[in-house]
Amino acid sequence: MPANCSTMKRVVMLAAQFPPCNLAAVHRARLFSAHLADHGWEPHIVTVRPEFYEGERDEELERLLPACLKITRTSALPTRPVRLIGDIGLRSLAAHYRVVRDLARRRLVDLLFISMGPYYASLIGPLIYSRYGVPYAIDYQDPWVVRPSPGSSRARSKAWLSYQLSRTLEPLVLRHASLVSGVAPGYFAGAIERNPWLSRRQSITLPIGAEPADYSYLDAHPRPPTAFDPHDGNFHLVYVGVLWPAAIDTFDALLVGLRLACNADASARRIRLDFIGTRHGGASQPGDESTLTAMARRIGVEQQVHEYAGRMPYVDALNHLRHADAVLVLGSDEPHYTPSKIFPAVLAGRPLLTILHAASTAADLVAQANVGPLVRFDGERPVSAAVEEISTALLSLLHGHAYDPKRVDWHSFEPFTASALTGQLAAAFDRAIASHACGDSP
Repeated sequence: MPANCSTMKRVVMLAAQFPPCNLAAVHRARLFSAHLADHGWEPHIVTVRPEFYEGERDEELERLLPACLKITRTSALPTRPVRLIGDIGLRSLAAHYRVVRDLARRRLVDLLFISMGPYYASLIGPLIYSRYGVPYAIDYQDPWVVRPSPGSSRARSKAWLSYQLSRTLEPLVLRHASLVSGVAPGYFAGAIERNPWLSRRQSITLPIGAEPADYSYLDAHPRPPTAFDPHDGNFHLVYVGVLWPAAIDTFDALLVGLRLACNADASARRIRLDFIGTRHGGASQPGDESTLTAMARRIGVEQQVHEYAGRMPYVDALNHLRHADAVLVLGSDEPHYTPSKIFPAVLAGRPLLTILHAASTAADLVAQANVGPLVRFDGERPVSAAVEEISTALLSLLHGHAYDPKRVDWHSFEPFTASALTGQLAAAFDRAIASHACGDSP
């Protein structure tokens, strides 16, 4: 139950990306804000008005928000008719600063929480701290990439400017942060390496948690899947998420494993890999062959691979997981990467085929929970060396040998529900403001 209103502390959550924005980044603030009041913190979301988002919007996402959630929506620099700035954090920076400044002046904020990216929004933290002494927390949804990139050596190029800004702004943003959090330890490990003093600050790791209420909403609003027919006699393994460069080898190994399975067992030709939302970045041109389609054609499994490249609305994506015969969760060669789709996949109640870097924080949890076959790889044993294990896992799923719902350790996921993780965040908030009140601020 929510704490007494007289004892409720107030956290302003900067979320330039928030429903109905359809990007994955919206869910961190959405899930935390749904449960903070149960742990003594009243959330106040500061975001932008929907018309300032680029791309398609997901209107149904707003139905998943608590009815009583306090939200302030601002303007932002437009991208039409001329797109001078694309980054939504930068476009909304001035408007969001004014809102937070006014709340700080009126003493209506006890803590400012900024989840990155977008990264430029984090500048509001030190600005509000320096003027009003309000403690702030920096949350890493992705690592802040502060390293030279192709083209960054060419002075005054876009890549050069991005690199110079990142290496300058990161220490300014972190200098006075009272709390640093992230989806996994590796998400802010680079920041600690670049700023060693940061290791003495309070930090906490909080993955993107499981939210049973999302599936409850889906159960109350059923619909058929649109990307495949669950009654066509095939065995559908569904992947929801982008195909990004660091995971190319994982996708390639999966497709090679499928070819090996078909060579070993003719019944494996019933397997269909349905990839949803794979397009990374801008829209492809008409007639272009996607990277995934080209890979499947090269490996010889194009008839068993179906790609729905565009981003699918969130609830519809959950619906496809619910109707799948099994769910694919694929990792990358980046050890810090922890797939946010682990928990929605588990809540779908379907078996999982998980292919993860051994250092991913999700790997041990998946193994302990018995939710389906897990294939691990690392620097010494790359994923390309695991194709036979992937082939065996596919056949095991197809024939029903790899998953038994009675053996699933559902209790192992309880600490990773959105409510439980929000409780940890609220406790970290309490420590941050207590330290600040005692004069131990950075």
